[in-house]
Amino acid sequence: ISMAVVVGGTPQSVYIKGQDEPLEVNFPVGVMTLPVEVTSPVTISMLNEDASGRVRVSNLITLGDYKSVDNDPTLYYDIKGTGSYSHSTTEACTTLTVTAGQWLVMQTYQFHNYASGKSHLPELTFINLAPTAGVVKTVGYFSSAITTPFNTAYDGIYLQTNDTAVNFVVNRNGTPTITVPQSAWDDPLDGTGASGKTVNWANFLPVFFDFLWLGGTRVRLWVLIDGEPILAHTYKHANNAAFTMIRQPSQPIRFEIRSTTGVGSLKAVCAAVSTEGALSPVGNIRSANNGTAQCDADVAGTQYAVLGIKLKQANRYDSIDIVDINILSATNDKFLWELILNPTVANTFTYNDITGSSLQYALGDTPNTVSGGYVIQSGYGTGGSSITLATENARHLGSTLDGVMDTLVLCVMPFSNNMDVYGSLIWRERR
Repeated sequence: ISMAVVVGGTPQSVYIKGQDEPLEVNFPVGVMTLPVEVTSPVTISMLNEDASGRVRVSNLITLGDYKSVDNDPTLYYDIKGTGSYSHSTTEACTTLTVTAGQWLVMQTYQFHNYASGKSHLPELTFINLAPTAGVVKTVGYFSSAITTPFNTAYDGIYLQTNDTAVNFVVNRNGTPTITVPQSAWDDPLDGTGASGKTVNWANFLPVFFDFLWLGGTRVRLWVLIDGEPILAHTYKHANNAAFTMIRQPSQPIRFEIRSTTGVGSLKAVCAAVSTEGALSPVGNIRSANNGTAQCDADVAGTQYAVLGIKLKQANRYDSIDIVDINILSATNDKFLWELILNPTVANTFTYNDITGSSLQYALGDTPNTVSGGYVIQSGYGTGGSSITLATENARHLGSTLDGVMDTLVLCVMPFSNNMDVYGSLIWRERR
């Protein structure tokens, strides 16, 4: 092994890690190559190693980014329950509150696609996960069945408090793979562990999990204390169980609080989900279009649904990336087109399954006028022209807690009457 050192020509002290005395070497101006003999293995700390055992580098690929700085959280989170919530721009958080018998769940619409063979990294920050009598608080990367009150078939990785303790839980479709109380963690964070740190669950805390799935290898729990990530516990699944660790590695971020007899609150601050490795554009490319059946956009200034797509309920874990949009006006008309998330479409707009796809699609016509929703892409076109482009967005297709699927609808607004229009969407499906 050789080491190239670029210096300024003055005597330099070179230290070998683990040695107190420097090597005194006079370097000339320029580059000098020194032979180095490695006589002992190089140890990489657990923090510098991702869940797959690869050396951790700084360039994460973000799959989901959820801040509560200045906006109501409901663009990215579905919030349901009998409790109450309030968003504070001052504290940059959302407070979930329950009294006796109440419950409240806050879950991202998006399920975050797990890339096979890549370390997966969900991160969350919160305030007041401290145990409260008669209240259960849960934060993590998990989902549940889609029936109210959403407390069965838990699947994923999370921290959960009961009356007296905080537990690290890995759950497979309602069956706990592990439930480890804080007292049994590798580092119990009570001052007696290797870190010497003591956690205060009532305070603001960043927590992150990293795992490699492939059916189940290992999952690690990290807690950031005094600016230092502490490895609190490692669950090693591979070769120690005859079943998969969790059923579905692509999960949402979720905060929830439930009361039996107590009164309590939990503040959700921020969250992110990343993959620790290059995210290759691997997936099935699919498309839907109007065929030869035109959409009649008959009234100038009125918005019409041309084509809509949404995930099948059984495929809510899948990730969809729009690759191309194509619109053709068969008449000599100018038009405004918009790609709208969750608009209201008038009259019958029926979604049908696409064979072998994660999606359903619907075709529009004259009765299918449109209002509301979030415009995520728009542009203008003219008669006899087509528009082709790729679009990316932080808000991907997802699902509410009760399984109502997001819709994405391609719409047009003609500048004159009696426009005939055709449309197509091309997308990538990652499962």
